Amino acid sequence: MNSEVPKPLVLLKEKPMIKWLTDTLKLFSFIDICVIIGHEGEKIKKYLGSDLIYVFQNQQKGTGHAVQKAQSVIEKYKNILIFP
Repeated sequence: MNSEVPKPLVLLKEKPMIKWLTDTLKLFSFIDICVIIGHEGEKIKKYLGSDLIYVFQNQQKGTGHAVQKAQSVIEKYKNILIFP
């Protein structure tokens, strides 16, 4: 993407891409949001705030690996949605 900011923070219509998703999910007050962060993840965490669950993925090896890293969090839930 040739950007100096992490991909989730790249702007789309003057708003970071990840914010579009988290804002929409927050409309459903009955869900918890878990964000898997890696390289420059602290920037994402700082931007999104502390009201979300964060899991650190030290090596980015794809969606399956990210889900594996979050296993201890997601196993507490009956239903989950994964957005790559």
